[in-house]
Amino acid sequence: MAAQTIPDHIRAAFRLAGRDAQAVEEFANVPAAVWFSFAAAIIALPLFFTTLLLSEAGANLAQAIGELGPYAVGWLLFPVVMAQVVVTIDRERYYCRYIAAVNWCALVEYLVLTALVVIQSIGVVPEGIGNLLFFAVVIWVLFYQHFVARHALQIDGSVAALIVGLRLVLDLVVVAVSGIIGG
Repeated sequence: MAAQTIPDHIRAAFRLAGRDAQAVEEFANVPAAVWFSFAAAIIALPLFFTTLLLSEAGANLAQAIGELGPYAVGWLLFPVVMAQVVVTIDRERYYCRYIAAVNWCALVEYLVLTALVVIQSIGVVPEGIGNLLFFAVVIWVLFYQHFVARHALQIDGSVAALIVGLRLVLDLVVVAVSGIIGG
């Protein structure tokens, strides 16, 4: 049975983080599931602000609010691009399930990243170890996204790797354009 509530979806995303391929079935493969999954962006927003305010020296609330546009674009751009990609790779029948899973899994990614930034900012770990942990989290996120793409879209690993790469490039473009416009 597909997840119905926000906690159900979050549990399914954590199951995917634990490499439980069956958890992908928890995400309904209907447009309503995609729209509902954008609740993850609202839930992740305080995590985004926390990470931004703690990780950027001198960042203030006004600057953080200025990042709302790029934040929203970041959540919307990948699903829009993927709408064409799934047609190209003949996986449009799994699009809704995949995007719903991706969005809820992004919340898990934000939770892990925010936890790391918090422990770094309060001095639990030295800067060098914190940087190493950050690198490890980035690698984990890429593997997590790869796992979700493989199982939600029912594709082989190489195509999943290309999709993860596409997502990374899109994220970098949003950051770059945001820096150019804002800076």
